[in-house]
Amino acid sequence: YHEAFHAFLQNFLFSPEQVKSVPLWLNEGLAQFFENSFMQGDVLLIGQMDPKRVSLLKKYIQEEKTVPLSKFLEAGSPEFLVKSMKDVENSNIHYLQAWGIVFYLATHYDLSRGNFFADYVTGLWRGQSPVAAFEKLTQKNIEEFDGLWKKAVRH
Repeated sequence: YHEAFHAFLQNFLFSPEQVKSVPLWLNEGLAQFFENSFMQGDVLLIGQMDPKRVSLLKKYIQEEKTVPLSKFLEAGSPEFLVKSMKDVENSNIHYLQAWGIVFYLATHYDLSRGNFFADYVTGLWRGQSPVAAFEKLTQKNIEEFDGLWKKAVRH
């Protein structure tokens, strides 16, 4: 499901120009969210809770190892990729934080509104700063949102 979601995002969710503006945290967070989906009868249950991810993410939050949101929103391939063993924890933190933020958005916002992420990506594509676009998306200042999603993970 994870890799299929990347292909879906690339080919169907955004224009070829806009897909270049999709931040890596959102692309990877959504891919992880959708990889935790499964069929129950004839119903697809999307983005189910992953206790292992929550446990490790909770540990990183308690140890204050998560990335400040203003920096995280701009993270690129170097922060997510593992080139050597020294990169493993940093990569894990970025992937887990991406999943945690997307999971929080999915459980606290109405993602069924068709333009939820489209407006965000369009803002980035048009040159809006990552922080301003994210604050518009969440209707919260970045510090408030950072506290809220972390609190949700801890509880």
